[in-house]
Amino acid sequence: MYNNRGLDLVATNIETLKPIDENLKDWILDYDRAQIEKLFL
Repeated sequence: MYNNRGLDLVATNIETLKPIDENLKDWILDYDRAQIEKLFL
C-alpha cells in the first residue's frame, strides 16, 4: 500500500521479494535498511 511516506511490500514467501530487493535496493530508506537487509541474509 502506498502513501506519501512510501510503500510496504508484503508477500507470503521471502523468495517473491528477493528480486525486488536486488533490483531496487537504492529505494530503501536508510532507517529501514538494516532491518530489511536482515531478512535477506
